[in-house]
Amino acid sequence: MAENQAPTALALPSTAPTASTSPPTARGASRKKRWIIGLILIAAALVAGRMWWHSHNYEETENAYLDGDVTLVSPRVAGTVREVFVRDNERVKAGDLLLNLDEADQEIKVQQVLAELGEIDAHVKQIDAQVRQAGAESASAQAQVERAEAQARRARADASRYSSVYADDMKAVSKQELDGAIAASEMAASELRAQKDQASAAQAKQSSLAASRSTLLAHKDVLLAHLQEARLNLGYNKIYAPVSGRIGKKNVEVGSRIQPGQQVLAIVQDSVWVNANFKETQLAGLAQGQRVQVRIDAVPGHTFVGRIESFSPASGAHFALLPPDNATGNFTKIVQRVPVKIVLEPASIGAFKDRLMPGMSALVEIDLRQAREGASIRTAQSAAEQQAPRAPVRGNAPAAKSAAPVVAATRAETADEMEKRVLESGWSRPASRTAARAPTVVATSAASADEIEKRVLASGWDRPANASAARVAEPARDAARPRIEQREYVRADTPAMQHRLRRGGL
Repeated sequence: MAENQAPTALALPSTAPTASTSPPTARGASRKKRWIIGLILIAAALVAGRMWWHSHNYEETENAYLDGDVTLVSPRVAGTVREVFVRDNERVKAGDLLLNLDEADQEIKVQQVLAELGEIDAHVKQIDAQVRQAGAESASAQAQVERAEAQARRARADASRYSSVYADDMKAVSKQELDGAIAASEMAASELRAQKDQASAAQAKQSSLAASRSTLLAHKDVLLAHLQEARLNLGYNKIYAPVSGRIGKKNVEVGSRIQPGQQVLAIVQDSVWVNANFKETQLAGLAQGQRVQVRIDAVPGHTFVGRIESFSPASGAHFALLPPDNATGNFTKIVQRVPVKIVLEPASIGAFKDRLMPGMSALVEIDLRQAREGASIRTAQSAAEQQAPRAPVRGNAPAAKSAAPVVAATRAETADEMEKRVLESGWSRPASRTAARAPTVVATSAASADEIEKRVLASGWDRPANASAARVAEPARDAARPRIEQREYVRADTPAMQHRLRRGGL
């Protein structure tokens, strides 16, 4: 029993040191765990801060793709392809021969029109001969008319004479002779009418032939136009590249029958740009001319630089094939996207020109701080221009606007301060005026000494006798004042201001 308990008593001291060393180890592990958690929290805070800062100062979108001009090539005439001079993806220049069509069809049309023109020319010659013959017949008929008129006049005169003699002396002229003279007169009149009818018919025939000739000549003009068109179409059998680029899609082979307007191949031009579809909520900080960074998936590790050229006049959904109709009663608000065109700078493209193709995906990032800085500068310039001092007037002359821009002013001074500073510079008032003030009612430090001197001289003040080019001392600058601070300006063309100027002798 004692032997069994001895080992137990000896074993107790061996466990005591282990129990004494466990608390420090646990505290160290807890401290290490707290350090790790703290570092994780700090890292998370830094990441969150970085994300917030980036989202506040940058706008980006992955809904962006490269785009470019694609020219579709189609024939102007129908025909059978005889030769194809290009292959898929081949680079061509403007004016290179692409296809050659069979010329047989167009040559037949040219020959057909030429034959019709020859027939027209033959008809015109025949009509010209008929016109000449009709002219001769008309001249002959006119001569017969004149002869018949002469005979008719003679017959009428004979009948009139016989009638008079018969009435005076019935024994001098018999009744039979009188009747013969009257009958001859009637026959002459009838012959005259017949000759006139023949002359009218000859003239009508001549006019008809002239009209037929004009019709043939008009038809000839139409055939000449058809001939020109046929020869032009004959030249269209050769299809040339309208622009430079690469063959993107070839849908034609030797022996193919093609029709006018049918797309046979496409040429992708070298110029590319980016179409970025920004959410409508992202457009507030975007403006034309902003600098853009573009990363293209096909060119990893390189950042392209571009600028915003224009904004789409409507959202992408508005130009869709089936635009949404929110007036039907079912409405779910969806954030729309607006296409933004971004032009890449040529220097940024560099050697990657041949690797950029329309349709490639891109990531667009825009720094919004440049827009804020530009807006701040424009606001400052606008405020300074609105507060710029106006030119003084003399007497009742209308006030003229000052053309000199005010860049910045640190201190505004009144007319009394201005007059005091001019007097301290050695200038003297005009002898005729005892209270003439300096011409500037309110002056700012933006006005140079030359401008101040010019205005003072225009008001009649005299230079100091001991200096030929004494300048008015510059006003003291107050660095503590804000840079755009201005005092309230008074227009020189108001009645109150003109009254003050007259009291001052100006």
